[in-house]
Amino acid sequence: MTNNSPNNLRVYFSSLKDLKRHHDAATKEVEVLIFGYIATVYKTNLLDPLDKPPNLLKSVVRLCESIHNYFKDTNQSVQIACAKALTEVYTNCLQEEATDICSLIIVEPLLSILNGGADRATQQTAAYCLKEAIKVFQMKQKTELLDYTAPRLYNLFLVIVCEYRV
Repeated sequence: MTNNSPNNLRVYFSSLKDLKRHHDAATKEVEVLIFGYIATVYKTNLLDPLDKPPNLLKSVVRLCESIHNYFKDTNQSVQIACAKALTEVYTNCLQEEATDICSLIIVEPLLSILNGGADRATQQTAAYCLKEAIKVFQMKQKTELLDYTAPRLYNLFLVIVCEYRV
């Protein structure tokens, strides 16, 4: 993928979205990793020409939603690929954005899945993703994102512990 024009981005998004979802785990893993690769190639130029005017955050949200479509897969390699792809999106497209934007796009959807009682596979994938995101936040010394995430994660653990004690 050497041509990173906005029109090509639209083709990549459309092609990946239109794929039939009856593939084996290895194929799904590669599909998810391609989303991360797109973020690596386009970085802050991830501007979908469908948006008028083109907007990085809208394109990133669309990319994250595409990754979230794979969360129900029970195969661990697909779940880990989702985590890798989301951290690639953060690292390449969102790292310089404000904490509230990063938390709304990366952290909150994952916490919502964990809090919301989705199926186990989706929750497991969200947990992998959150774990990897926290590692990246630590590595990049994003203390504001860590400070934002920590109390919400702590509250989630308290709810889980209380539910299992009853």
